[in-house]
Amino acid sequence: MTIRTNGQIIAGTSDGDVVKLTGNQTIDGIKTFTSKQIFKNTVRPHDFYAPNIDTSTTPSSTQSYYSDFLDKNGVRIGVIGVQKRTDGTERIYLQIGNEGTIDIRKDAQGVVSTQAPSSTAANSIVTHVSRSLGSNGYFKLGNGLIIQWGYIGGRTIGSNSEVSSTITFPTPFSSTGQAIAAMTSTGNYYASTQFGFSNITATSMVLHQYNTATGGTASLSAKWIAVGY
Repeated sequence: MTIRTNGQIIAGTSDGDVVKLTGNQTIDGIKTFTSKQIFKNTVRPHDFYAPNIDTSTTPSSTQSYYSDFLDKNGVRIGVIGVQKRTDGTERIYLQIGNEGTIDIRKDAQGVVSTQAPSSTAANSIVTHVSRSLGSNGYFKLGNGLIIQWGYIGGRTIGSNSEVSSTITFPTPFSSTGQAIAAMTSTGNYYASTQFGFSNITATSMVLHQYNTATGGTASLSAKWIAVGY
């Protein structure tokens, strides 16, 4: 038993003995404690330094610092760690055994989000797995649900006619059971428009837009949304 820094006591529960050092001291090498250790600090929480991580720069290779918890046979129980990735993402994560992790992350733009393993179980944690935000984008949830959207602009449609466009989804679905809807977003609003969909696959669809008015040619844009797995 010893102190890592002044006021940071490591006490054994077997006999309660404490060896207290004064001032800030460095303990080199690997130390093994066979009894339960209690960290006490009355001033502030512990500082755990990650010597290979610099949050002020983006690394050329992923940098990690973690604590690996093993059972008496050396089998992993879980992991608690921090990481700085090559894309600038910083994350704190929890891992059970060797399975998927649950984490809180901040991307290079400062957006904070959570992530959990994909699961269809009723009591699973539903967070987002990935996303792409913009006029054409998607949001993929941990339970497999995908919400996608897009924009098509500047299409000229004559009176009592239609125009069609093939749309590639921003990210592919795993099946073709999507629910899809569309709406007119800009253009000549005197035109009466209708929408239809065909050739729907897991990766694309054809969007049909009809101008049923007799008032002449219309310049129309459309926004669409698709929900599925």
